[in-house]
Amino acid sequence: MTNSQQFSYLLWDDPSNIPFPEEMKYHLEKIDWTTFQWIIFNLPIIGSVFHMLDGKVLYLNSLPNGDPKVERQVFTGEIIIGHFFVDDNKEGDNFFLTFQVTIIDGNVSDIKRQECIRSPAKDFYDAEEKASQIRQRQNSWWYKFFYSPWKFLVRNMAQMIMIILGIVEYFVVKIANFLSPI
Repeated sequence: MTNSQQFSYLLWDDPSNIPFPEEMKYHLEKIDWTTFQWIIFNLPIIGSVFHMLDGKVLYLNSLPNGDPKVERQVFTGEIIIGHFFVDDNKEGDNFFLTFQVTIIDGNVSDIKRQECIRSPAKDFYDAEEKASQIRQRQNSWWYKFFYSPWKFLVRNMAQMIMIILGIVEYFVVKIANFLSPI
């Protein structure tokens, strides 16, 4: 079985050394950092869960298949961590943050904020509500009994007719070009 997942997860239990923007400090108070998982790129074992102990030392927590394996990582390089922070208040703002973390022999040496995208939470909640309405409509009785048969019988038949007409048109043009070389 192949896994198309190109990232891992990171538990960072002490975020005091992460340079968060001032305008999103209220998000941080609500987070339980013992269970919060960052999406992480550029670590050697894809799909695993890593742990940044005290915000300084990198450990492997579990393998991609879920087997627990705790071992200190002697990794040197730069990793990218990111997360989307959703505000509970519709009038607030959501943040998408990415950081570049430099690790030398498994110890954090530098953290730089790479990207901070701020968007109104109202847009997120409006899109979520619209998706919920679409799901609700698709699960309704009238959608299942009236629209679904129409979709499969009428719309798909019309599509098939258009495809057949396109094929006929193709051959008529080829025959016309063959019979009347200009």
